[in-house]
Amino acid sequence: MEPFLVLIALIYGLGLPVGVVYLLVRTARLGRENIDLGRRVRSAEQQLEALEGRAQNDPLEGGATATGQPRQAGLQEAAPGPTAKPQAASRPTSETTSQPASQAASRAPWGDPKVARRTRASGTTPPPTTKAARQPGTVKPGLPAQKPTPRTPSAFDRMMGQLGSWLVQNWVYAVAAVSLALAGIFLVQYGIEAGLLPPTARVLAALGFGALLIGAGEYLRKRWGDGEDSPAAFLPSVFSGAGIVTLFAGLLAARHMYDLIGPTTLFAGLLVVAAGAIVLGWLTGPLLSVLGIVGAFVTPFLLGGSSDASPVVAHLGLVTLVGLAIDTYRRWKWLSALSIILGQILLVVLVRFADVDPEWVIGSALILPFAAVIVMGWRVLPRLPGAALLPHLVTTKSLRSLPRRMLLLQGLMAVSVVWLMLASTAGSAEFWLSILALTLLSGGMAIWARRCVAMEDLPILPAIGMLITAAMQPVLYLDVWQAFIVPIGQEGALANGIERGVESDLRLAPAYLLALAVGVGIIAAWRSLTSDGHKRVWAFASAIFAPAMLVVLELTWIPANQIGAFRWALVVLAVAAIMVIKLERFARAGDKDRMRLSLALISALGLISFALMLVLSPSALTVALALTVLVTVEIDRRFDLPLLEWFAVVGTILVSARLVLDPGLPWADDAPIRSVSFAFAGSILPLAAAWWIGKDRNRFKALVTLESAALSLTAIFAALLLDRAIETATGVQYEQHWGDGLNALIWMLVSAVQLWRLQLGGRLATLRLGLAAIYGVLALGYLARALLVDNPFTIYGEVIHGWPGLSTLGVAYALPALLLLGVARGMSHLPGKARLGFALGGAGLLAFWAVGEIAHFWRGPELAGQPMRQPELYTYTVALLLVGAALLYQAIARGSDLMRRVAMGVIALTSAKVFLVDAAGLDGLMRVFSFLALGLSLVALAWLNRWAANRGKGDGDAPKPGPDP
Repeated sequence: MEPFLVLIALIYGLGLPVGVVYLLVRTARLGRENIDLGRRVRSAEQQLEALEGRAQNDPLEGGATATGQPRQAGLQEAAPGPTAKPQAASRPTSETTSQPASQAASRAPWGDPKVARRTRASGTTPPPTTKAARQPGTVKPGLPAQKPTPRTPSAFDRMMGQLGSWLVQNWVYAVAAVSLALAGIFLVQYGIEAGLLPPTARVLAALGFGALLIGAGEYLRKRWGDGEDSPAAFLPSVFSGAGIVTLFAGLLAARHMYDLIGPTTLFAGLLVVAAGAIVLGWLTGPLLSVLGIVGAFVTPFLLGGSSDASPVVAHLGLVTLVGLAIDTYRRWKWLSALSIILGQILLVVLVRFADVDPEWVIGSALILPFAAVIVMGWRVLPRLPGAALLPHLVTTKSLRSLPRRMLLLQGLMAVSVVWLMLASTAGSAEFWLSILALTLLSGGMAIWARRCVAMEDLPILPAIGMLITAAMQPVLYLDVWQAFIVPIGQEGALANGIERGVESDLRLAPAYLLALAVGVGIIAAWRSLTSDGHKRVWAFASAIFAPAMLVVLELTWIPANQIGAFRWALVVLAVAAIMVIKLERFARAGDKDRMRLSLALISALGLISFALMLVLSPSALTVALALTVLVTVEIDRRFDLPLLEWFAVVGTILVSARLVLDPGLPWADDAPIRSVSFAFAGSILPLAAAWWIGKDRNRFKALVTLESAALSLTAIFAALLLDRAIETATGVQYEQHWGDGLNALIWMLVSAVQLWRLQLGGRLATLRLGLAAIYGVLALGYLARALLVDNPFTIYGEVIHGWPGLSTLGVAYALPALLLLGVARGMSHLPGKARLGFALGGAGLLAFWAVGEIAHFWRGPELAGQPMRQPELYTYTVALLLVGAALLYQAIARGSDLMRRVAMGVIALTSAKVFLVDAAGLDGLMRVFSFLALGLSLVALAWLNRWAANRGKGDGDAPKPGPDP
């Protein structure tokens, strides 16, 4: 008796809400029909009034009136005073009727209901249909009314407006659908808790209830339809949607709660229900689709079940595909976005709070993008229309006209890549499964979508994911990385659970990763050779992906430390050999610009250079890079490959960086002189030869880079040899004033190279200027040390080596001064103020050097603490007079008025020194000769100055010679 009463209670509990909902819906429908009938009557009346208004006189139209009298539109508009009042008085009537008429037109039985719905959803009003609504004085007679075009709402705004409008008017249907769906789910749950029926009967009851709801919905649809004008509007969708949710709940309960069916049967049942949902969604409407999709998503979370929730991952993926399939047929754009977003959110919740095997997540992330492509086009070989997402962004740069379908696919691909990256951290097996899945997504999508232009950029995200996943192992110290760094043959391997036969295979993990990247690169090369479009892009991907993986491995894994530099170099050379095969294939293609050939050649040369870096010494590697630059320039000269110019530029910069930065100058200070000479001479000669053989080519960037590098490296090499020679001759190994000057000279040379390359222009000009500033600051630091810390005038123990005029003072101060003067004179592309600053700095250093040499001549090698004697003081006077005379001579020879003024300034300074310093510091004949020399010099220099001034003035005032008679 008790089961019978329970059954009656269930029927009553389910029938009562259904009956109430039905009565509410019917009552609301009758009320809307009455309101709509009244609106139609008023609309008809307003239409009649509008038609009568057209028959009256219109001041904006010419022609005859109903009585046959001509209209006086222009006169009535221009007539002042009382004449215009009747027309003005009649105008509000037409304006008043225009607005209701426009609204009535949108609600009229013969109006377009789709337009009316769009108007109500967007919140805009249609333009008036009568001409009486035009304002006189603002529109010229005979011209249409000009109205500002409203901003077109975005697709998201339109979708949210339509959804909000529908929910406001039809919230009862949504609540009813949720109630019925929960009734089916709670029916299953109640059967579990109460134990009234055996498990099989419980599942069958749930399935029967779902089928009953679907049958009721189909009966209502066939009897009265499901349109908005139908008496049973939306009710078929409500019942059928609740039935689909109940069917999903019954199948999941049969598997996860009672273990009545196996995984295969469950999957087949879910497929059948999903197919039925697609068919019903196609026949009924969007409400059923939303109810079915949302209900199918949340059903596993409402039912609960076993601790292993892994199969729910497949269920979420299947429901996502159902939403995409319905969108493919019915073009309900929001349904695809809802399916993808809700499915991924619930997957995050499932993984976070339930026990899910990573293999299920990996499988779902791998299969879902391929299945989505098939569902969107219903073709095994995809032929999706439209353009790819990335080229669209590059060309149009507009977010409002993005290809919706490809945006969804890219979003789904991005989510799959993120899931695979996260799953790779679970363990060694999960890492290899994830990296293989990423490889299949990238390479497989490139092969599978060969004929689909819209899918050409889909392999990009999984390829990037491969690089990031490979780098995550050592960065996060994960399992594969830990097994890779365990010493072979030691007990550490056994302690980490690694068998002795497996440890050698783990050493090849970087090689396996590189092999996968090579495979993707080969597929990209195949696409470049067989595709009709974007051949260069595929060739670039083919040339860059394997080297990119190599860079990631070298920066994070450092394989040479574990498997040996020679073995790793052989792996790199094998990749270079594959790149040479691609080069040969691209050469056979016969491109006119040979762009693809150049890309493969650059990649091969780079790989060979990297292999040499692994096995050669620092000096040999630098020479090998310089020879590679020479070979590149020669290949460009023979085969006309303009792209190789950039390889020559980058290679030259790398050679310079190795000689200056890493291992650079610190290595050159301590290395044997033979190694240093081999590195510098072996690099300078190939660079100079490359510049020589490339002079006849139009490769301006490469020529400027090669020229500046060859000259600057030669000067740096000379400075290093000079420093080593001074250290050998003096036996001083610690830093003194000449070392500071040489270091300043080297960094000034490097900075001058960047300033010289500024004439190349382009986007790197700011970077070059920044590097020049950094190197210049380093040079200023060494100069400040030479002038303050290691100054021979103030620091005791600072010894000057050499003869006066050819001493270490010239190395410390004269050489940097000459370089600054050379930059000021030779780099005409620099601003005038910058060149003036370099000239003043060089002149100041040169003056300091001259003073130091004079002091060295009279005081000896140690200047600090030695007094200044009269001969030294007199020598400064003579030196100043000679400098002034030389400047004045140069001014006269060049005709430079500025230089003449500078020369007279030096002479004035000399005069001040004689009267203020020499008069007190000298005595006897030394004082006499000082004033005598000053007087005679001033007389001669004054005469020369006057003669030069008069000659310039005479040349300017002299009349021009006329023609011969």
